[in-house]
Amino acid sequence: MIPDGIDPANAEVERRSAGLFPHQQQPDQLAGDGSHGLAGRAGQKLEDVFDKDGTPFTLYSFAPTASGNWKAVAYSEEGDTLLAFTLNARSQAVYEKNLPVFIDLVKRYAKDIPW
Repeated sequence: MIPDGIDPANAEVERRSAGLFPHQQQPDQLAGDGSHGLAGRAGQKLEDVFDKDGTPFTLYSFAPTASGNWKAVAYSEEGDTLLAFTLNARSQAVYEKNLPVFIDLVKRYAKDIPW
């Protein structure tokens, strides 16, 4: 998700979600997976976030090493599917402003969302 009217290539922040089925990777490997741009970074474990169903999501925060983006990753399992939400921000200020929005997004997730 990127704010309306913003070119994705120039967005200051983006939020993504994915369901990986069957498990393409183990949950404990997700935080360091290069496909999320986190390889070689030390993550800080934050307090778990619970979705609408009460399912816990493990939450990690990543600061850039020398250059790069600030990131957060929340993940959980739903049956045979690994759910992953990611936040990517170009600066610490944008990250800190959007982290509560990201956490709220995870809290609003439910297995059966009535559309």
